This record gives sequence, structure tokens and C-alpha cells, in this order.
Amino acid sequence: MLTISVNSLDLNFNSVDSADIKARALAVLDKNEMSRYKQFRQEKRALPFLAGRLLVKTALAETLGCSPETIRLKISDNGKPSLEDEKGEWYFSISHAQGHVLVALADRKLGVDLESEQRFSSALLTNPRFFSPALVDDLATRDNAGKVAALYWTAIEAIVKLEDSSVFSERTHFDFFLNARYEYPFQRQRALISWQENSSYIASLALELQTLEAISLSFRDFLTGEKSRKVILAQTCGLECNNSFSEG
Repeated sequence: MLTISVNSLDLNFNSVDSADIKARALAVLDKNEMSRYKQFRQEKRALPFLAGRLLVKTALAETLGCSPETIRLKISDNGKPSLEDEKGEWYFSISHAQGHVLVALADRKLGVDLESEQRFSSALLTNPRFFSPALVDDLATRDNAGKVAALYWTAIEAIVKLEDSSVFSERTHFDFFLNARYEYPFQRQRALISWQENSSYIASLALELQTLEAISLSFRDFLTGEKSRKVILAQTCGLECNNSFSEG
């Protein structure tokens, strides 16, 4: 069974000690990351970056049996971070939206994206910069277009991160649709899994699969340590798909 670790941190909670998160994150940044941090002009934009680095380095350190300070990351031409040294071929993906940070970790390539449902106003739903014409037409028929748009957008972004490609090229190929059960068909040996993250966010994860495979999603809140687990069955072809998103 493939296990995917999903770590989250919501910086919007009143109980979050932002100064503590910042101090812990600064302690694990390398020289290049510190330089990038100093380029942020607003603290509210810098903190999600710091939280993302803290989450991913903590998760990798626990998996690899080392300290977070020793983890070094490299950045691709498209901005995708990965381990500088291939240590057992572990892969991760980072996303954040409006103060909520998500990190997914597994032993195969993956991409994760997070977005707030409230982002997608009626104007964005018809914007060809965000969706292909076919998806724009599909959204026009949806009563809950904002939620479905968040699902489509996070799925596209997750695929982009998986393949280290461009969202503007990928969105033109994303023309398969959610059915009434919010299920995607699979495509090109990859699976898409979506879920509700807290009450205001949609998250999607894209990963490579070669065969029918059971997937265990292991969720952990970074601050509280609270854990939950969900097992799904995924396959790589055909029109059937089990994913963990529900409308509740």
C-alpha cells in the first residue's frame, strides 16, 4: 500500500504563535532560502513560505532520520523544490493559500495544491487564462461553480507540480470533467485525489500510478499533532475513480 503523508498548518488560527513558527523556520533555512525570505516585503507573505519550509524539512527529517537543519533543497527552472541529494528517492510538494499551508510527502513523484473556494468569483469562472473553453462551459452549468472551479484549479496545479510543467500549457489539456459524485477519470498513468481541507479550502493531489493500487492518506496537523487516516483505491485508466472529496 502506498502511504502519502499530508502535513498541514493553518496560520489563521488565533492559537498560532507566528513568532515561534518564524523562529523555528529561520533556524532550518539554508543560505539560498534565507536570501529568498529577505526578498519578501510583507510579513504576511513571508510567513507561509517559512511555514512551508518548516513543515517539509520537519517531515523529511523524520522520514530520513536526520535533523531538519541538514535538509537541503534545490529549485527547478519552473520553481519546483526537491531534495538536493536523492536520499531514498523521497518526493514532496508544498502548497499554501491565504495562510493555510499543506505539504505532501511520498516515495514517488507527486504534486499537491490548495485553494480557497472563495477565490473563484463569477468573473474568474469565465476567464480563459484560468480554464480551457470546455471547462468554462462546464462551470456555467454548475450550481456550485465556485467549489467545482476550486477542484478543477487545484487538480490542474497538482498535475503541473507533478510534471514540473507550466499551468498555462497544462490547463489546455485538462478537459475531462467531474461527474455527479465529484470523481475524475484517470489519465496518462496518474491519479487525482481531492478532499475538503478544513471548511474553506479544497486540496488536490496528483501522483504517478502504474497499477490498481490502494493509497493510504495520513493526515497530521503540525501544531496539535492530531492525526487521521483515509484509505482509498485508485486505478490508472478507465472512467472509474474513488476519491476522498465529498460535498459535506
